[in-house]
Amino acid sequence: MIEYTRELLNSNCDLEFISCVVQRAHGNHKLIANKALQNNKEGKKRLVYDLTTERDFRGLFQNLLLKYQFDYELSWKFALEIIVKELKKIFIDSNIYYENKEVTDVYNNVAIHRLIIMDWE
Repeated sequence: MIEYTRELLNSNCDLEFISCVVQRAHGNHKLIANKALQNNKEGKKRLVYDLTTERDFRGLFQNLLLKYQFDYELSWKFALEIIVKELKKIFIDSNIYYENKEVTDVYNNVAIHRLIIMDWE
């Protein structure tokens, strides 16, 4: 659930965008949890989950960047913070955080990957 703080309400964020990203990720919490448990079973101590390559998120709101004047980087920041907060309720003592990773392809196109990282070592 999204907590609408003064900081969030007074920012230039797209609240509908944040709500949509959080709702879609909420449906993926079970998937993220299962992947973390599978990694643990395989002896791995870390999970890196890329939200931007998930089928539900690919291409999400591409036209909004041209249509509206919201701060989408800040909107992603708030959405990722909410997702991490919710995951910390499930994995109570694991180190869970988000990271934005820029990847440049051979044509110098830059893609930003929104990563959720869980470390339970």
